Amino acid sequence: MAEVGVNACETSISEVNRSVGNDNPELINHNTDFIARKLASIRESSHLQIIEHVADLDDGFLTALIRHRSVDVINIIPSQGRGLWRAKRLAHAAEVAGLPALLGSTIELGLGTAAFVHLAVASHNIFVASDLVGPGLLVDDVCQTPFRFHEGALRPFKGPGLGMELDEAKMEQWKIQ
Repeated sequence: MAEVGVNACETSISEVNRSVGNDNPELINHNTDFIARKLASIRESSHLQIIEHVADLDDGFLTALIRHRSVDVINIIPSQGRGLWRAKRLAHAAEVAGLPALLGSTIELGLGTAAFVHLAVASHNIFVASDLVGPGLLVDDVCQTPFRFHEGALRPFKGPGLGMELDEAKMEQWKIQ
């Protein structure tokens, strides 16, 4: 894969595939050292960066990844990982271990994206290109001024709080009946 320009591989073993992580995370949480050692062996033999999701699993998974030097980058999806506070804590733990991080997405609306952008700005190791794709995929948003990519990047809005204002008419239009 490296020969054709691929520079990273995420979730490179079946034990941590997204269906296991989403449907039965305890299979991962109870086998963290085994999984971390397996990922470490792939990392040692690969020219690609190895990336793994950590937010939707117990903290012990990140600890095992750090202990075994299993990955090059961690992927944190705050909305899957019990919120921004825990996401910041995971990013900080990775930072202390010298691991860069990226932020993943579940295609959040503007307010969620704004919160994630603020998390990235407030963290010292979230500098890997992240996956905050909502603004590029949504047909509309509930914010008065939706995010737009500027030269491939998202920047925080200026203003109080997250810098965004809700559009009440759009909130009404898009509410679930």
